[in-house]
Amino acid sequence: MMREMYGLKVVEKTDEAKDAVTLVFDVSDKSLEGRFNFKAGQFIGITHNIKSEVVHRSYSISSDPNTSDRLAVSIKKVHEGRMSTFLVDQVNIGDELMVTPPAGNFYKEPESKRHHVMFAAGSGVTPMMSIIHHLSLKKPEDSITLFYWNQTFESSMFIKELKELSQTKKNFNLFLAFTKENLEVDEESNIFSLERVNDENLKTCYYNWSTTIDMPLFYLCGPEAYMNSVESFLSRRGFDEVQIRKESFLIGVKPTKSENTTTVSGEDELLVGDTENANTSRGGTCIATFDDETVEVVAKNDETVLEALLSAGESPPYSCMEGTCMACQCKVVEGVAEMPTESFLSDEEINERNVLSCQAYVRSNILKVDFDEF
Repeated sequence: MMREMYGLKVVEKTDEAKDAVTLVFDVSDKSLEGRFNFKAGQFIGITHNIKSEVVHRSYSISSDPNTSDRLAVSIKKVHEGRMSTFLVDQVNIGDELMVTPPAGNFYKEPESKRHHVMFAAGSGVTPMMSIIHHLSLKKPEDSITLFYWNQTFESSMFIKELKELSQTKKNFNLFLAFTKENLEVDEESNIFSLERVNDENLKTCYYNWSTTIDMPLFYLCGPEAYMNSVESFLSRRGFDEVQIRKESFLIGVKPTKSENTTTVSGEDELLVGDTENANTSRGGTCIATFDDETVEVVAKNDETVLEALLSAGESPPYSCMEGTCMACQCKVVEGVAEMPTESFLSDEEINERNVLSCQAYVRSNILKVDFDEF
């Protein structure tokens, strides 16, 4: 079955920056039965028919998860982006959009006191807003530091709100970096003019958040090149990958290898599961569990797991079929699945043998997957 969608009415629309808006949806209808309750750092999917084509995109929630009557997403218009252009330029208060319930696990509640260090670029600040609000209320003893990179003041989302938070929340420190503003470095006001992300500039960030708190947690969101630079710097500083969480808006997350994954030599693919038993070619039997039932289908060499299930008349959970909404996520229980090295799954999720069935191919005689884990 395609992941459930609900018609939600837009009750607020606010300009956040140049070509960027926040849309607030009404989720007060009792018939929704809490389906749109969300956790910090999660996202929703929006589907709309644009020029006779159904388009689905996922957007991070920017509102406070502790405010049950407010579900907000913030969108920045992307060049030639059909959905973002539609949402920014055409959607108005009173319009109804088809929305899938919240999903994702960018943020996980830590058990002990932590320093939460966030690196965001452009619209990558969106999930950070939700996390910052949550931490400020639920983890007042934890420290929060946000390094926020933009080209200009004009293009920066949430600048006013972030500055207010930095002045009113003692545990929140804000550093702004601009790549196309001709500014003098002003360390006292935490505003920097940095042409690009490099080791020298990241060292400046490092000296501003170093603390004695054990095991800081890092959150990265922005363009892939930006996140890769930050992650590489943190790794060289000795921080473990389990401390680093990334949220990608564009296909481009490249999972690292572990005992459950291996990259196939010369191919842009990743094997997940019992990799020592991988076949050299795609195709095989797929045994899938969803809705507490187990089905068996044969996947051809050119069929993904999801395509094989749908071709056999089965109804697994799915939505966009583009690898962006995460609705078709499942866990490899036995056998081997092939995934592209670029996907929306995090390194941790891949290492836990999670795959997206719309992108995964069977690479063993038998592949068992479980959708009910999610």
